[in-house]
Amino acid sequence: MSTLGWPEETPDLDLWNPTSVLCTAREIITLWVSRMVMFNLYFKDQLPFRDVFIHAMIQDGHGQKMSKSLGNGVDPLDIIQSHGSDAMRYTLTAMTTQTQDVRMPVDLIDPHSGETFTPKFVTGPGGVKVAAPEQNSPTDPNKKMVSSYGLASGKATPTDDVPLARNTSEKFDLGQRLANKLWNATRFALSILTDDTPTTTDELTLADRWILGRLAETVAAADRAIAEYRFSEMANGLYDFFWRDLCDWYVEAIKPTARENAAQRRTLAACIDATLRLLHPVMPFITERLWASLNEAVPGDRSIDGLALPPNDLLATAAWPAADAATLTDAEAKEHFTFVQDIVSAVREIRAQHKVPPSATVQVSSRAPAAILNRMIKHRPIAQALARYEGREVGPNVEAPKNAAAAVVGEVTLYVHDVVDAEAETKRLTKKRDELQKKVANFEKRLANEKYVNAAPAKLVQETRDQSAAAQAELAAVNEQLAGLADA
Repeated sequence: MSTLGWPEETPDLDLWNPTSVLCTAREIITLWVSRMVMFNLYFKDQLPFRDVFIHAMIQDGHGQKMSKSLGNGVDPLDIIQSHGSDAMRYTLTAMTTQTQDVRMPVDLIDPHSGETFTPKFVTGPGGVKVAAPEQNSPTDPNKKMVSSYGLASGKATPTDDVPLARNTSEKFDLGQRLANKLWNATRFALSILTDDTPTTTDELTLADRWILGRLAETVAAADRAIAEYRFSEMANGLYDFFWRDLCDWYVEAIKPTARENAAQRRTLAACIDATLRLLHPVMPFITERLWASLNEAVPGDRSIDGLALPPNDLLATAAWPAADAATLTDAEAKEHFTFVQDIVSAVREIRAQHKVPPSATVQVSSRAPAAILNRMIKHRPIAQALARYEGREVGPNVEAPKNAAAAVVGEVTLYVHDVVDAEAETKRLTKKRDELQKKVANFEKRLANEKYVNAAPAKLVQETRDQSAAAQAELAAVNEQLAGLADA
């Protein structure tokens, strides 16, 4: 024994102490965490861990701590049965914010019909809100069930005719939707990647360069979030990249050409590979299964310039993606593809407003200054494919066609032909004109204030000027559209 009463040989202690991170809830910081620190400093003159991650407390929908005695919690096994383990893991990761408490409304699953519903609540001991011991079936009032609180409190006993209802939460729907999207989108991508059609080009397209830049940003953001224990930021960032950037934009953009374009297939394979690696800590089971399919469809090294993706049989032991931002980031591609996105979003919004069927192709004319005509024409094919339209006249002097709906995107005015009900469009544009007039007046008032102009940061003042100019340009376009409708 040492002079401090500590055993001289402590192999287990040497193995597990010190460690790097302690993950805990806040209620035992005084009871356990601080004592570990004090004992280690006193006996061994060292800290037991480098970081302490204090995770959020999950409460029910009423802000109460989940408790077995109240029956207001969710059983992980029930969630795995109803939503899947990956859906549960992703949802909990996305809820792991820097706040101390997060709420999870608890619903019941009707054992008679399998339908999820919000239970009837009563006031229990100490004024807490709990699910009533007995609940009526939402599909058949003559059928009853026992809640978890009824079972835990002994106020109701499940029988064959009145069975126990499992708890669940709609929060887990988020993870379930992502798991379904990951499965379906990856399987669709694999159908493209296994196509053996001869290639016609190896040059990276605009969409390729843009998605690789977004991937580099996503890897860097995930690395930062993990290092800083910001797990919700990691989960939400991966969701945005996969669902919005990769699926909604990139895959849709390359659908017409990927089977004949080797560069697009190579880029798609690399993006799917990297996405599975990034999501694996959060959703290990579905990503491992899809990894096996990816290895079968595209065996070998799927690395590309600036993105290291060493091959591996198991995703669990595969290397984390290494993205070189300097190589993958393309400022011009980002600017141009963002421009395409704005054009597509504007046309899609008009289609939705005027209830144009998804399968219908609309005609679009564009009035654009000479400075960006080349960009408009060069990227027209990808915009047409994404927004399902056929481009017509493009130029600085294009006039508004009759019965056309218009949208302003920066310096460009888009005219979607033959979709307008003149009376309804006049009403809509009049409302929009009034809103823009108020917005312009507010900007002008702010810029007329010398204290603001002289005291505010120059960057902020310039942003206000830019916003004012954009609002004035949009207002002018709306006034022109109203004038055109009046003349029609």
